[in-house]
Amino acid sequence: MLTKIKSIYEDIPSYMDKDVTIGGFIRTLRDSKSIGFIELNDGSAFKNVQIVIDQATQGYEEAIKLGAGAAITVSGKIERSPGEKQDFEIKADKIIVEGAINTDILYVAESDTTPLASYRTVIPYRQVIEAKGAGPSMGVDVNISIDHVTFNMLSPRETEVRFLLTFNTRVTEQEETRIIRDIEFNEIDAATLAQQASMTVYIVQSGDTLWKIAKRYNTPLDELLSVNEIENPSKISPGQKLLILKRGH
Repeated sequence: MLTKIKSIYEDIPSYMDKDVTIGGFIRTLRDSKSIGFIELNDGSAFKNVQIVIDQATQGYEEAIKLGAGAAITVSGKIERSPGEKQDFEIKADKIIVEGAINTDILYVAESDTTPLASYRTVIPYRQVIEAKGAGPSMGVDVNISIDHVTFNMLSPRETEVRFLLTFNTRVTEQEETRIIRDIEFNEIDAATLAQQASMTVYIVQSGDTLWKIAKRYNTPLDELLSVNEIENPSKISPGQKLLILKRGH
């Protein structure tokens, strides 16, 4: 349930150090790389509320990209502000970004002078996407697209507009791992290398990889890719013919 900003200003002491959820429109947003300040207003009061967000705030990366007028919902704790210009501020721990669709409806009117008329409106939307295992430190990319629009006249004074929205969400996390654990060096058998032809046509077998083939014939992987005009080294198939050039000692 949303708390009105007016209610907080009317009784600040009772809300201090308590968690609240408010919704409204961004008036201003200042970002200093690791921390951001949002002036938010829901229309219930003349004064704005300062929202403090940082990199630990869920939705931080999305919030700092928004501009004035964007609609957001903020959850956090009301704390005393160190500044002199405001009595309190909200330390946000979660931000839900909302949006709206600008809609222009063109219809046939019952008028001989203006047979065509239009009606403009804004349809808001709010979507909560579950991402199990996601955390505040992870990166989130959300792409929204309108896939389908339907329009029906229910009566001479009533219309129905429906939008089908698709939300594509990707959550990423950086992780360090050890890929190479050990390196083994082996001397090349000079006799075997001497018997190798200057050019070899090799037929790819099941289970082969370009790395294994390059190692077997003592040829650089980049050269094997270039000579055979292969763009993706992981895409070779059994029966494919490869030209292998002999390297010198």
